[in-house]
Parts: sequence; C-alpha cells; structure tokens
Amino acid sequence: PEAIRDNVCDRFVWPSLTFPTPEVIDFVLGEFGPEGRLGLHEPGSSFQSQTDIVELSDSIRREINPFGTIFGNNPPTHAITLGLGDIAKGREVIIAANGESQTPAVLRAIFDTPSTDCPASILQHMTAAGKKVTVVVSPDIFAEI
Repeated sequence: PEAIRDNVCDRFVWPSLTFPTPEVIDFVLGEFGPEGRLGLHEPGSSFQSQTDIVELSDSIRREINPFGTIFGNNPPTHAITLGLGDIAKGREVIIAANGESQTPAVLRAIFDTPSTDCPASILQHMTAAGKKVTVVVSPDIFAEI
C-alpha cells in the first residue's frame, strides 16, 4: 500500500484533480461513522460538498486500519469520497450502522434537526425530497430506536 500511495502522490497534483458527477445518481451505499459521520465526512462538512480527495482524520485512519492489520503502521492520509451533495443526488440510498457505539450518531441523524454537525442528517433532506433512504442497523442500535 505504501508504494501504491507514494506512486499516486508522485503522479498527481491533488488540487488539480476534479471528479465530475452526474446530475442524478441511481444508487448510493454507505455507512455511518462516529459523531454522525457519513462515509468520510466529518462534522462540519458542507451539505453541498462534491466528490473530492479528503484528508483523513486520525480517527478515520485508525478505523480503516484496525490493529495495523491492513496498512501496517502507515494507513493512507487521503482518500476519494463521494461528496454529501453528490450523495443527496442518489435516487436510492442505503446506509448501514453497526455496533452500540454508533447509536448516538444514528439517533441524531434520524431525529435531530439536520445540521452539518451531523453529516448523516442530510438523509432527512433526502426523504423530504421523496428519495428512498434505507438505514440498516444492528440489533443493539434498533433497540434504542
């Protein structure tokens, strides 16, 4: 992974990359993260954000590299992520959450007023717009809803 990452970093100038997205996306599959994160979008991410390369926070880097089993001691520092604005273009969205630690994030995303403090709350705007949104949760989360 390190050789691949270094090769990609050497070959591209990150700010010059653009990721055009269609006006409508048929299907989006994603996951909840702590603090209401949706995919790689941390609290404070704009609901209008577009697909882009993002710098990964330390918590995301730990999450994608549990116990150093995938990337050793060098998890990636950047990733390409579908923007919240692009996720909102989805006609159908399925978002999964697993584990008791995700319960507060799921409850905020579903029941609190939509806010960039909880990126996953954009799902409420989508249902209000008549889009099909499915949230799949583990039994421990379901027990709290």
